[in-house]
Amino acid sequence: MYEEQFDHVLHLLNYNEKVKLTFALRKLDHFEEGEHIYNFAPSFQEVIIMILNRMAPDNDLDLCNWYDRERESDDRLIHTSRTLYAIKNKLLDEFIVNELNLDRSKVGEELEQRFIRSLNDFNYTQEEYAKVPIAQAQQESRQAVCLFADLLAYIEHTRQQLFEAYEYQLAQNILPARLADILRSTRKLPPQSSLQAVVLERVRVTSLTIHELTFTITGRLTFDRHAAQAEDSAGVTWYKFRLTTHDSSDYPDTDVTNIPRLEWLGRKVHTAHDELPKQ
Repeated sequence: MYEEQFDHVLHLLNYNEKVKLTFALRKLDHFEEGEHIYNFAPSFQEVIIMILNRMAPDNDLDLCNWYDRERESDDRLIHTSRTLYAIKNKLLDEFIVNELNLDRSKVGEELEQRFIRSLNDFNYTQEEYAKVPIAQAQQESRQAVCLFADLLAYIEHTRQQLFEAYEYQLAQNILPARLADILRSTRKLPPQSSLQAVVLERVRVTSLTIHELTFTITGRLTFDRHAAQAEDSAGVTWYKFRLTTHDSSDYPDTDVTNIPRLEWLGRKVHTAHDELPKQ
């Protein structure tokens, strides 16, 4: 019954976390059966800690210049800073505010008010939980389950907003000439060929960690006739491509400093009578 609350966020969890979550939630399904009354709170708290510590490991948090471990209270189940890291990882607040126009402080306030404060109220020890009246324990347990599922959804949604803002900025700042230079830097273009046109279709962030930002650029390009000499001389051959690149700086920017990985996704031939892809 309660497992359904997590259907929309299960893809965020690994196998062990799903097993632990299922184990804890089944205690809530049989709440009135003996020891399940006393064991649900610590079991569910263990799941919360496991998931958030994986999303925001201590070692990674310590590398962030905005994080101050000494200011954290040890008696809290969840800290706002850990949840913020699960959303933004290494991205600095200045970059988020100035470049992506996202208000980090408002996100922190919303996290605290909507989720973290109430979840921390559920930070019972086994002995404390055993003394809570059954009706109250059931109500608080159900609320904690729903809140944590909603918190995971909020993390994913806000993180996606941040990714989309970065992707938009990157797409706006990579000019066709720069993209052509990036493609040439891969050294995988056909020999004795030159680019005629490059069209950027999409930029997508695929991974963000304390060490690295990974994003892909997909688009279309054409070579000169030497690259398509077997084709009709009156036609143009468009090749779809995908570039995967990494940025290890603290301020991810819109330039690509390394040699990215280039993949060919296919090609399409247009004759002189066909409508060429829009640029």
